[in-house]
Amino acid sequence: MRDGFGAEVVITPDPIWKARRGAPTRSVPSHAQSSVLRVGGKIWALIFLKNPLQDPGGIMDVTCDVRTIRPNGKVTEHREVRALKCKGTGATTRTYLAEFVVTMSGAEDDPIGEWVLEILVRDRNRGIEVPVVGRFTLLPKDRRIATLGEGRPRG
Repeated sequence: MRDGFGAEVVITPDPIWKARRGAPTRSVPSHAQSSVLRVGGKIWALIFLKNPLQDPGGIMDVTCDVRTIRPNGKVTEHREVRALKCKGTGATTRTYLAEFVVTMSGAEDDPIGEWVLEILVRDRNRGIEVPVVGRFTLLPKDRRIATLGEGRPRG
């Protein structure tokens, strides 16, 4: 939170939240969160925006810079992604699910390990930025290999 504006990132395997983009919500969900993705699976990073300021015409304007850091050190950046641009409900204490959702699919060639999402959320009407960070760990598809260590089955 900063100057009345806040943001939070929730990483979830639950695809139902994807359909609610840009919608007001009563609160940030506490269930269906995950910090693990297996190769072949899919998870979503949802960005919740708390109390975005409306301009004199009632329009909220929030953007994000998203920086993804892979376990191998490779970095991907997306700047000025539109998170919310719509007319507000009139209430000044609302939480909104951002219009975009970061989708992560565990591909066979993706590096195994911890992935970090650094998100700089910008309320353009306030002129302020709030940083949030999400993390998840990509694990191999085969559960036996992940739990036995060094990628070699014992026995």
